[in-house]
Amino acid sequence: MKNIIFLILVLSLFFYCGPKEGKVEKIMVDGVAHIMNPEKPLKGEVILDIEKILEINPYQYEEVGLGSFSSIRDTDGEVILSDSDRAEAQRFTRDGEYIGRLFREGQGPGEFPGRRLLKVYFMNNQIWVTGGRKLAKYDKSGQFLFERRLGYRPRNLVDENTFFIREREWKEQEWLDKISLVNLSSDKDGESSIIDFFRKENVGMIRRKDGSGSFADLRSTPDIRFDYDQENRKFYVGLNTEYKIYVKNLR
Repeated sequence: MKNIIFLILVLSLFFYCGPKEGKVEKIMVDGVAHIMNPEKPLKGEVILDIEKILEINPYQYEEVGLGSFSSIRDTDGEVILSDSDRAEAQRFTRDGEYIGRLFREGQGPGEFPGRRLLKVYFMNNQIWVTGGRKLAKYDKSGQFLFERRLGYRPRNLVDENTFFIREREWKEQEWLDKISLVNLSSDKDGESSIIDFFRKENVGMIRRKDGSGSFADLRSTPDIRFDYDQENRKFYVGLNTEYKIYVKNLR
């Protein structure tokens, strides 16, 4: 009995003297939520074993004018670097050699103007590009095939007729942001179906202290983050201020 009591006391002392677990704190400053993260990760450190397989410096080529860019790589190893704000997508071989620009900036067939949330995909052994309300297709050599108007601004493609969008609407004295899945009707005169997957009020913006209005600031405020895994057909969404990721399997 004494041994049991002694063990309980030792365990109590151990837990009392142990380090205090970090917590995520949320404070409001001038109507804007600020997230104070703990010094150490809540779920422990993640150790990654990373091996460099390719390095591309696009700025060694005079033809490249990319600003902030993203990258995609297909199963054959080809790489495309694209700037979502500029009408620019640059192609490279699996060895990192420069191929050339995918399309020109403009309003013509197979062209895109700037600031249209440009996004590039490798799909169906082709290259697909969305920007504004348009989808354009190119073959693997970069030759333009055709384009179509979608009526929406896709953020992530599932297939040619199905994609995710983000919309904002004024509802009951506050802004509501929605991430929805659109499925276009195969019938030209048919109606498209829209399913809401995630919604949140008053994100991605800063309100003025006097209540006279607000302005968008997606990078430094609480905001919705989402992506779609084409290979596994899974959709991921969550708030950048929470340690939660919601997953939807679309199979």
